[in-house]
Amino acid sequence: MSNKELDGIIKGDTQLLENLYKNDFPRIQAFVIKNQGTKEQAADLFHDALIAIFRKAQTPGFAITCRLSTYLYAVCKNLWLKELRQRRHTREIQSDDMPHVESIEERIMTNESGQLKKEVFDRCFALLTSDCQKLLKMAMEGKDADHTLEKMQYNSKQHALNRRYRCKKALMRFVRQDPFFKELFPL
Repeated sequence: MSNKELDGIIKGDTQLLENLYKNDFPRIQAFVIKNQGTKEQAADLFHDALIAIFRKAQTPGFAITCRLSTYLYAVCKNLWLKELRQRRHTREIQSDDMPHVESIEERIMTNESGQLKKEVFDRCFALLTSDCQKLLKMAMEGKDADHTLEKMQYNSKQHALNRRYRCKKALMRFVRQDPFFKELFPL
């Protein structure tokens, strides 16, 4: 979010607010309706999220590194999940806009970008086969191909290297396809 957008929120810039309603409210409304809510609840939630962002934007030194729409969606999703928990609903939350994400509660407000990036990575990592997960964990721990060859019982060092490469490629493909990745790293 740029300083201009933060200033616009603080000053109540009607053009900025109209754009938020026009571009972001339909996605928020669809999410709320899909998850046991109504249009009226979606509108209330959207207003509550804007107020929360307004208050946070007035905090000295406050800044976020993702797009305003990403941040707004995360705040709305968080507030709605909190509402559902308070109502003691236990059904799994689903969203067309992004795969299910564990509740991110107040973390969004403090370290949204880094946390969201980690969640995208974790979600995509879980989509890999167990062998790929083991291989990439060894690579992240700094284990060499000889160690991988021995632990994974491959026939050759080259096979271990090729397999690691294919696993990294698969992980990157999952990450690039993730809807939140596209929000965090717009082209």
